[in-house]
Amino acid sequence: MKVNQSEIILFSSIGLLLGVLLIIGTKKRWKFLVHPVDEWDFLYLHFGIRSIFGKSLIPFNYGLGALICLLSAIFIALAIIAPN
Repeated sequence: MKVNQSEIILFSSIGLLLGVLLIIGTKKRWKFLVHPVDEWDFLYLHFGIRSIFGKSLIPFNYGLGALICLLSAIFIALAIIAPN
């Protein structure tokens, strides 16, 4: 299956937006990102992460947001520089 340049840029831009929202939401201390409710543990990946970082998920969220932004930016740059 061949993926064209515009699809890569579109999906990478969505990833970039989500990464930025994760960083902004963590900075503004949005409760569902930083301190999720204990009843949500079965729905969240954050349950396992919370056991590593403790109650606060701030370092994990910053790291994950930065990683998503970095990878999305790399994919956008590669799609622009080397289209095929």
